[in-house]
Amino acid sequence: MNHRFDYGEALQRTLGWITPEEQARLRRAQVAIADVQLAAARSG
Repeated sequence: MNHRFDYGEALQRTLGWITPEEQARLRRAQVAIADVQLAAARSG
């Protein structure tokens, strides 16, 4: 069983929300995701 990740197939549902050019730009970008739960726990 060989399950290779196909970027185009995985993200084809986003077409219409973001353009193929935007998808290409996001694919090359570095993204950081903050932990919202930790921030909420510290402030409350």
